[in-house]
Amino acid sequence: MLRTALIGYPSTGKSTIFQLMTASHDSPRAAHGKLEATLGVARVPDARLDVLTRMFNPRKRVPATVEFADIPGRASGSGADGGRGARGRPSHGLGALTGPPGATSTTAGPAPVPPR
Repeated sequence: MLRTALIGYPSTGKSTIFQLMTASHDSPRAAHGKLEATLGVARVPDARLDVLTRMFNPRKRVPATVEFADIPGRASGSGADGGRGARGRPSHGLGALTGPPGATSTTAGPAPVPPR
């Protein structure tokens, strides 16, 4: 299982991506303002697993999964740790840190829009 954390500034779409990936039906505002991360698991569809299961007939079929942690955004001016201390930061066992595209600001201006 891959473990990843969704990180970024407040109100940039982290919770929306979390809901879409994990099929969560909780309100995006349910955890708004809380300091704890919200956890969810997404199954990864893979047609090859179905083929292999038919070929080898294993006792147990285990699909790939990705565990997401929706990390609360840090408000600007709230200090280096966002007022959370070590408790709210992603730390152990994460394979990736991800964020919504264009969720960070740069001095060069907004993120470029990819061509269609």
